[in-house]
Amino acid sequence: MKRKKQIKIRPFRIISYLLLYLTDIVFYIILRSYFLGLAAVIMTVCPLLSVTGLLFLVDRIQSVIRSSQETAEREQVLLVELLLENPLWYSALDCRIRLRTENLFYGTSSMTTVSMPVKMHGESVLQLPVQAKNLGRIRFQCEHLRIQDILGMVYCETGIHTECDVCIIPDLGESEGIEITGFLSGAAETKESQSKGSDFAEVSDIREYIPGDRIRDIHWKLSARQEIWMVKERIAVAGNEIVMLAEIPFQKQQTELILEMVYRLCRELIVENLPVCLLCWNQTLYEFEEYRFCTIQDLDEAFCDLFRTPVSRRRNEKLEVYLKNCYPFLSSYLVVREQDGTVQVEMLGND
Repeated sequence: MKRKKQIKIRPFRIISYLLLYLTDIVFYIILRSYFLGLAAVIMTVCPLLSVTGLLFLVDRIQSVIRSSQETAEREQVLLVELLLENPLWYSALDCRIRLRTENLFYGTSSMTTVSMPVKMHGESVLQLPVQAKNLGRIRFQCEHLRIQDILGMVYCETGIHTECDVCIIPDLGESEGIEITGFLSGAAETKESQSKGSDFAEVSDIREYIPGDRIRDIHWKLSARQEIWMVKERIAVAGNEIVMLAEIPFQKQQTELILEMVYRLCRELIVENLPVCLLCWNQTLYEFEEYRFCTIQDLDEAFCDLFRTPVSRRRNEKLEVYLKNCYPFLSSYLVVREQDGTVQVEMLGND
């Protein structure tokens, strides 16, 4: 299907070209030069070829945007590649693309315009270094394409849609480890139960989605690659795990500090070979989302899943009350929250 396009002319360029063309015709009539006559023929054909080639190019050019990695640490420089595939034996010297950069977690976005030439019958690649300042799921999306013909007399605008996501996780750098001995002494023990959300489960297999499967069991990366929903099939096992509640505040800066603290704590617990269950509220589902992990890779994937839901839907002022109602079997848990302007980590009872 052909894209909707809008063609605009550049009057100054056209008038300048016509003056040059008429000058060549006048001198040809006066001098009867073979060279000037050939130039007049070429100047007659070139605008037709230039504009026609542009119209074909706009319908057939394909754009792809991709990142050098799917997960990056905050402040880390990553490369975002913008690729244009041109199947025609026609090139364009000026192609401008409007690029939207959006943080899906915080709901913020910015626009920028990049310019690049389009190679003849091949791929054109533009690499953009990007450094994320905030945590979240960053989406890079191409929305608008503007291509100018070779002679610069006409340009064509059309809408395009291509995107890629990058998950930005905390950067621990050379930060000191957290002493977790005090937390371990009061760690909660969860026993195998039939109650919803009370099972500590390990992934035993991955299969296609069946209506009724839990959303949190979807394997997002594999589903994106295979273009069908895939879910993690779990088996319940008895054992101990550290239950951690992340209370997301209303201030963006405090949210960053809390998530960084949660990430650091989880890493320390994983190093001690302790399984962790992270609870985070989802206002849309009106329930706690559970993220269980035993490895650093699982932790990174859990944060990427956590960032799929906007921060505005993660906030609730009555989490402790909801926790008692949803998890009556839980004796105690770790809570990470903002209190008096600082991040506090406490072991609380659930009675």
